[in-house]
Amino acid sequence: MASFTVREEILEIVHKLFWYTDSRDWEKLENEVFSKEVFYDLGREGDLPSSKTFEDICSFWKKEYDTLDSIHHITANHLVQVHEATATVTFNATASHFKASATNGSTRSYMGRYRIELLKHGFGWRIYELKYERKFASGNLNLS
Repeated sequence: MASFTVREEILEIVHKLFWYTDSRDWEKLENEVFSKEVFYDLGREGDLPSSKTFEDICSFWKKEYDTLDSIHHITANHLVQVHEATATVTFNATASHFKASATNGSTRSYMGRYRIELLKHGFGWRIYELKYERKFASGNLNLS
């Protein structure tokens, strides 16, 4: 088995974040991606940035995504900065959501930029800060 560079190890966690979310594999998301506490800021109106447990994040996402038929994230242009046992990854992302039963259009898309902070534990890199800045959205935003 080939070993990863530090940059590849870090990007693997970022890719797992979206792969496991799209697959709705909440257990792997909790066990392989997040630190126990995560500073969480998705830039939503009315939501203040705060520290959340990985269980809270996964529970919220599960509830939000359970009503959808499909979720699909694409990330690009990753900039990685490593500082010994911490790392920052900044990148662009597109999230597409599909709900077949929506009567005003079955899709919505969000485009924006993430900044993710990771900390290296004895068992590997984990996300301890997740910040999203939405650039724009399109489609049936309520999927109604």
